Amino acid sequence: MKTAMQEAEELFNQYANVIYDRALTVMQYEICKQCALITVDEIIKASPLEPNDTPEWLQPEDWFPDSNISAEKYWQEVKIEIENL
Repeated sequence: MKTAMQEAEELFNQYANVIYDRALTVMQYEICKQCALITVDEIIKASPLEPNDTPEWLQPEDWFPDSNISAEKYWQEVKIEIENL
């Protein structure tokens, strides 16, 4: 499993590589960060984070068993890492 920092960098780089093909200006850098943040917000909104929103056999605590972290906490950490880029 990727760390929150690795996930943040990967999301940012995906936008940077698709949107721009050369060195980023400060404004372009901020646009890529905002796109990555929007992506994480949409992931959080789309993820069933409440036990009543998921089947009994698929609970949020099962999503990241190796790290003993919930999906929501993981994506919140990714958001923080993106903001710190």
